[in-house]
Amino acid sequence: GSKEYIPHLPQTRLTIDIQKDHAGHDITEDPSEPYLEWAMKKGISSRIVNRMVQEGSLYFLGGIPHYRYRTGVKVRYDMTSSSSSRWQEGGPHSIWRFKRVLSWDVEAVWMTEGESDCMLTQELVSDKIAVVALPNATYEMSSAEARAIGGRPVVTMFDNDKAGIAATERIHKALKGITEPVAMPWVAGDPKDLCLLGRAGLLEKIRALGK
Repeated sequence: GSKEYIPHLPQTRLTIDIQKDHAGHDITEDPSEPYLEWAMKKGISSRIVNRMVQEGSLYFLGGIPHYRYRTGVKVRYDMTSSSSSRWQEGGPHSIWRFKRVLSWDVEAVWMTEGESDCMLTQELVSDKIAVVALPNATYEMSSAEARAIGGRPVVTMFDNDKAGIAATERIHKALKGITEPVAMPWVAGDPKDLCLLGRAGLLEKIRALGK
């Protein structure tokens, strides 16, 4: 398997309890049909959904998606409303899929505000890019997380609104002196939310980043 560099990150009792509480069949429950239909409408393929399940970042209980963070589990009860998300255990004190950043084969790190934006972006870029998600737009990146990213290129793909702009400034400040992040190339007339770009619009933005 690939080697992983594990920086010093606080290990909480909660993390251990989550692993024990959800060990076994519940973690590997197949994605529900409603969830897959919702993902497809957003341009997210079943391949990416299953990849999130296989890596342990996402699992389903009773058809309801549970997003596993290092510091808790975020449950989305209604796929039509992001405000339906609740922390079943723990809280928003870590970055979703951050373990992927720790792999040696990762050459760049891209950040989004939410899990669905993260999955759609990962769908459209190379596997050598680790796409991760902040739990919310007010998240404060820790110095340990910044050091773990190191000097690799970082792209921040936060929403085109006041909260997204503030998140961009905050994360770029946290990475100052470590790497030089590049922000999402929003232009006049773009929608406020990244998800509203759709698959084709997001792909166009990604191509613009490469120019």
